[in-house]
Amino acid sequence: SSRYKVLKSVKSYNNIRGLSLTLFDLDPSHEVAVLEIGTSHPGEIRKLAEIAAPGIGVITNIGNGHLKSFGAAENVYVEKTNLLDILPRTGTAFLNKDDHLLAGAGAPGVKKKFYGASPGCDFLISGLSKKREGVEFSLNGNSFFVPMEGEHNIYNAAAASAVAEHLGMRHDEIRESLAGVSLTEMRLEKVSVNGVLFINDAYNANPDSFECARRVLQHSPSRGRKGVVAGDMLELGTRSEEFHRMTGRSMADKGVDFLIALGGRAEGIVRGALEAGMGTDRALRAESHEHAAGMIRQMASPGTVVLLKGSRAAKMEDVLKCFTISCTP
Repeated sequence: SSRYKVLKSVKSYNNIRGLSLTLFDLDPSHEVAVLEIGTSHPGEIRKLAEIAAPGIGVITNIGNGHLKSFGAAENVYVEKTNLLDILPRTGTAFLNKDDHLLAGAGAPGVKKKFYGASPGCDFLISGLSKKREGVEFSLNGNSFFVPMEGEHNIYNAAAASAVAEHLGMRHDEIRESLAGVSLTEMRLEKVSVNGVLFINDAYNANPDSFECARRVLQHSPSRGRKGVVAGDMLELGTRSEEFHRMTGRSMADKGVDFLIALGGRAEGIVRGALEAGMGTDRALRAESHEHAAGMIRQMASPGTVVLLKGSRAAKMEDVLKCFTISCTP
């Protein structure tokens, strides 16, 4: 948008209603449209792509999301790569080569460009260096800085940079624009209350995004303890219990001092943490958002960092609201 007049999706307007509402705002003055296309059941990507008719397609990763409808990541791959079938023969697909499924994606007649840290990438990521307010990295030898945390956000920045270069933007323009980006609310959003720093990543969750957020917490500087308040992850189908226990196990051996699980699937998260060696005094179950906030007050001190994460329906941001209210005179 620093070079062109751009129409972009608002928030996560990525279903039939959201895409349609976005396209209603398209007018002849727009030079570029950046549209998010999501899926929660088979065939949705193809239907929405036919409506959007994009000339460029970007697939960032194949994760363990919406497994209730798709069953396995391989089926998510099939669904997402339907986007490539809709691209015109003059179109270009930008794919994450470090994703083992996308690395072998076929797109007959469509030009493919790969980004990532793997050898042979058209846009090669290297030289990641964490700074106080973000991460520096190189893309094909050109240095960039993004004021965001998380390796996954570097891959997102690389994808955006690759598309921007494809559309004719110079490296200095891309560098300046990336340095000024910010995430939307409830996506690794940092909020300090009474000396406790919350990493509010409560917009949504699946096992892969939970692990990305957990890594951000692990590498976050702290003058006190580190804690996680974990909510339900939805739409995981028959593997829901497995994934919740896996998330609990991940918390137990990665520098998390206390874990508070909340929701109908909390038992699985706690059980996984206990199985991995976290003590019963550190892996706890809360009965409500207010209860979780009270637990944080008991276990946290100034300098503590707390990650909030869960699916949208879990409304984990309400834990922060309850904590804030209880700390307000």
